[in-house]
Amino acid sequence: TWLDPEQRAAARSLARRGHAHLHEICCDLPLHEAADRILARTGAGADASDATPEVLARLAKRSDAPWTEAQHIDTGRPPADVIDDAVYLVRPGRSPSGPAGVG
Repeated sequence: TWLDPEQRAAARSLARRGHAHLHEICCDLPLHEAADRILARTGAGADASDATPEVLARLAKRSDAPWTEAQHIDTGRPPADVIDDAVYLVRPGRSPSGPAGVG
């Protein structure tokens, strides 16, 4: 996962070799909100994700290192606001509102 600093380093290396720009964006959400979202999606029966509250708990425990290279986005806000912030990070001139939840 992106929690693993070695995987992040491998992605950076691949981007450099491919002459691509890598935008590192970390979506931040309190664990209880993430668990609630997972339960809501799985309860609806149409979620293709393998995520479960148990997987979330395991991943949260193994957060190996802080992701200092990433721009962080607060994903506890409405999806349209989160999308605007992500677009702003990758194309600053294209976002209608600029970074509200970017840190």
